[in-house]
Amino acid sequence: MRRVLSKINRFVINLSENRISQTIRDGMVMVFPVLLLGSFVLLLLHLPINGYQDFLKTFANGFIFDFLTFVYSGTFGCLSCFVVSTLSMAYSKNASGSAVNFGAMLSGIVWFFIFSGFLSENFDFSLLGASGMFSAIISALGATSFYLFLEKKLVKFSKYYFDGADTIFTNALASIVPLTITVFTGSIINYIFIAISGETCLQNFFIKLMHYVFHPLGRTFFSSIVYLFFVHFLWIFGIHGSDVLFIVGEHLFSYVPVTESIYSKAFFDTFVLMGGSGTTICLLVAMLVFGKSASTKRLGAISAVPVIFNINELLIFGLPIIYNVIFFIPFFIVPIVTFMSSVLAYKIGFLPEILNQIEWTTPVFFSGYLATGSFRGVILQLFNICVGVLIYWPFIKIYEQRKQNSVKDNLDRLISILKNSEESGSAINLLGLKTSESYFANSLVLDLQEAIENQTIDVYYQPQYNSAGRCIGAEALMRWKHPKCGMMYPPLVVQLATESGLLMTLEKYIFERVASEIGKLNKALGRMSKVSINVSGTTIPNPEFMTFLKDLMTLYKFPAKKIYIEITEQIAVSFSDELMESLFELKEIGYGFAIDDFAMGHTSINYLKTTLFDLVKLDGSLIKDMMNNDRCKEIIGMIVFMSQSLGFSVLSEYVETEKQRKILESLGCHEYQGYLFSPAIPLEKL
Repeated sequence: MRRVLSKINRFVINLSENRISQTIRDGMVMVFPVLLLGSFVLLLLHLPINGYQDFLKTFANGFIFDFLTFVYSGTFGCLSCFVVSTLSMAYSKNASGSAVNFGAMLSGIVWFFIFSGFLSENFDFSLLGASGMFSAIISALGATSFYLFLEKKLVKFSKYYFDGADTIFTNALASIVPLTITVFTGSIINYIFIAISGETCLQNFFIKLMHYVFHPLGRTFFSSIVYLFFVHFLWIFGIHGSDVLFIVGEHLFSYVPVTESIYSKAFFDTFVLMGGSGTTICLLVAMLVFGKSASTKRLGAISAVPVIFNINELLIFGLPIIYNVIFFIPFFIVPIVTFMSSVLAYKIGFLPEILNQIEWTTPVFFSGYLATGSFRGVILQLFNICVGVLIYWPFIKIYEQRKQNSVKDNLDRLISILKNSEESGSAINLLGLKTSESYFANSLVLDLQEAIENQTIDVYYQPQYNSAGRCIGAEALMRWKHPKCGMMYPPLVVQLATESGLLMTLEKYIFERVASEIGKLNKALGRMSKVSINVSGTTIPNPEFMTFLKDLMTLYKFPAKKIYIEITEQIAVSFSDELMESLFELKEIGYGFAIDDFAMGHTSINYLKTTLFDLVKLDGSLIKDMMNNDRCKEIIGMIVFMSQSLGFSVLSEYVETEKQRKILESLGCHEYQGYLFSPAIPLEKL
């Protein structure tokens, strides 16, 4: 059984990493803001309160009603137009791995207008909204893939260059041939379907096909189960099932008095699909009540407001539910169970007749009362939610347990990717990887932001000693113990902070933490000791950070040369004259400066002549190699000799053995830092 589940899981993972799957997921996520806005406007337009509706239509001659109608028409009313655009953009970007191909995107849009029969006689403009979702998906995937294929095959015939022409003009000319063939091909496909079906366009053929499949089933218990199954089956692959089958929901299950049939879209929306497909309001409650991890609760909190209004895309794509084997079962089962319990409630006479057709965006409990005019509708909704929560509960536990088990593997892979990047010298963007590691990296960023806000990141201190055995200072080092991952690899934290824009916030936090602990550090190390703190190359030139350092000195009033700002040699070589002036201002008010990883670069030697730097920390590779390389000893000796004439101190890092220390002492280096003396330790142990 475990082997079968493993194979299913591997199949789903491979499916989720497929280009089409990534396209659908990315495209649907991109259109979410428009969907959210349109859905809330729909709620405002159709809130079933008589006094409110009268106000909308009479105030200022119906200005508010018209205004909201315009917004709805431009958002939800054109949903398929947005979907075809975002899917085409996502497909072309995923295919090329770089920029969006606008020729491919235009092809998808043109196909959509062809397949939907736009501007044909008696065109149904609702096809621009959710009704046309089928044409939107087919057009985006079909036209974009065909265009990219042609562009690759016809590259010799579609590249034009003119003196003085810019890139946009050149690319536009290059798209003419593949775009023309793609559009003509779409027209031919549409004509074939017209000839076969007798309909006016491909979209109407799809509608006719859905009628052919569902209408023979009638408005029955069985057809309702089939409809709910296919809605959720499409969602599993990231396709908005309710929108694709919008025609079926609107026509076959259109609102009728309950005396004719209980099986209607109003019945589904009110008592079955609470929170959206999958009855996701039950999942939301289960996450908030039974979820243990911070990320689960955080996603639940963020998704709460949309889900209350039955908009669940944020939860479906954020958890995610799509391509997630764990949630396949409850996502299917809960709607079926709530449907059956609601039917049973009606059959035994507990559920009153549905008197009103309400909009699907009406919040739960309000919808139950407004649809039936009775609190028994609310009680049934509450009962269904409780049942659904109990079904989702064990799957939340399984999901979090599996997530916990995979954390170490994800972390190890992420660190390995970063280390390989460091060794090869190539740039890396962990948050932008098109792999599962990217999702993990993004979740770590959220945790990092929360840790900074809650001040749960620690500062460790690695003591520094002189040849007489006296502690002369320490280096402050960031340490983050993640609640799940344990102690984090510091370069990974810095990389994530850099990519997410949190680096300066993190470095400010470290500086302020050290400044606030100056009193304890004086007690531990002595008043003459110094504390050095690393600063990145992106932070130190920032005027905001300069102001922060000046304010920090004023606020905490620590002694001059108590805090040393450590800057690597690689960063120092890029300093401008303006930045040097700012650094000298900081030096004048009491900060010391150290240059880290020093290895006698020509530019950094020039900076040493300026008297900005008080301390030079030798490059670790010199210390590690000096035991087997006499040239390293000579270089160290020259740096020490230069320090005596230029008036700065020299400190050696990575001193791990007494033999190394004695050699350094013989070369004239009398300040050390390394495991021979102590690793980085918390302030309490210092």
